Amino acid sequence: MGRIARIALPGIALLVSLVALIAALNIGGGANPPLLGDPGLGVRFGLPIAKLLVDITAATLIGALVLALWAFDSAEAAYRKAIDLAAGSAFALTISAVAVGILTFVSVSNTPFSADPKFGQQLWFFVTSIALGQAWMWTIGLAAIVTVLCIAVTNQTALFFVGLVAMGSLVPMALQGHAAGISGHAAAITSLGLHLVFVSVWFGGVVSLVLLRKHIAAVRLTAIVSRYSTLAIIAFIVVAVSGVANAAIRLGGWDALFTSGYGQLVLLKVVGMLALGFFGFAQRGYLLRRMATDAARSAFRSFTFCLMASSRHRCHSVLKPRSEYWLLSLVGNT
Repeated sequence: MGRIARIALPGIALLVSLVALIAALNIGGGANPPLLGDPGLGVRFGLPIAKLLVDITAATLIGALVLALWAFDSAEAAYRKAIDLAAGSAFALTISAVAVGILTFVSVSNTPFSADPKFGQQLWFFVTSIALGQAWMWTIGLAAIVTVLCIAVTNQTALFFVGLVAMGSLVPMALQGHAAGISGHAAAITSLGLHLVFVSVWFGGVVSLVLLRKHIAAVRLTAIVSRYSTLAIIAFIVVAVSGVANAAIRLGGWDALFTSGYGQLVLLKVVGMLALGFFGFAQRGYLLRRMATDAARSAFRSFTFCLMASSRHRCHSVLKPRSEYWLLSLVGNT
């Protein structure tokens, strides 16, 4: 891969993610003005984009830590680089979560953003007294703690507990994913929590492998990719099952699968999951064998191309059936 291609690849991947997100918002109805107060076009699109950044940074954080614990030896250079990547991702997650918290407040309260002290007082009340705001406050706090811990910790045993704290930052997201008091709340929260964790392991592991490739010794590359592939298979199964369960709870019936925008989005995700399953089978059965030969470098590029397609799933995972859900979540949790 040439230097220009390496420089352009992250930007292209982000652009594709944004295009997929905007398309999904239009298909699922999230781009439409809500029934009860419109916070404006900037918030309607800015909030999902900020959530996309939260998802990507959280996944990269967890993926880097999982690779450090599961695939890398503490003596190799890639191990330390993985911790550094986790620290950077945790910091980016903190900033992204702050943006989501502010935009969420503007969205549910229909209060225009302002430098007025009254806006700050209302925002503080939201993040300290309202369940939805508290959830984002917890995410921000846990992400900030993980940032510091990743800078300070290098011991592999201690890093395991850092990883638990990092996964804990996903808990508030799962808890706000379905309004309390609505039918199937416990099942929805459980399935969404599993979905978030294993999507992060899957997608975050791919991103981390790509970013850390040049720090992985050539003789270790095949073994590390093989170990990650085992995790990816487990993650794929859990993501598929939990995704089906969560979609079934949200849709409420088969008719909504074909008549609602969210149902159509679910169908697109099913097609995407089947395609990703095929990619996984291809890299497991063919590309890993090539990586054991002199063609390891070109095979790794093919492996990267196949698995980076999973970025579409991260775009879709930030969406809700309707924009009005934020209000339901606020009411249901108070």
